[in-house]
Amino acid sequence: MDKDNAFMSDRRSTERINCRYSAIVQGNSKNGEEFEEIATIMNLCIAGAYLLINRAVEIGQILSLKIV
Repeated sequence: MDKDNAFMSDRRSTERINCRYSAIVQGNSKNGEEFEEIATIMNLCIAGAYLLINRAVEIGQILSLKIV
């Protein structure tokens, strides 16, 4: 892969803002059980967030985030 293609693969349609916030994350597990967990938001954009969480979540899974 050449240098230009490496940069092309990480382009986003919206700008991401780097941050480091603690958050309470709520959602439903694969088997439908509700959960609540503390996580760290690493970056945000209008379309979503990148967060560190000790639970597997699916791409596109709907979560509720509350910055604390």
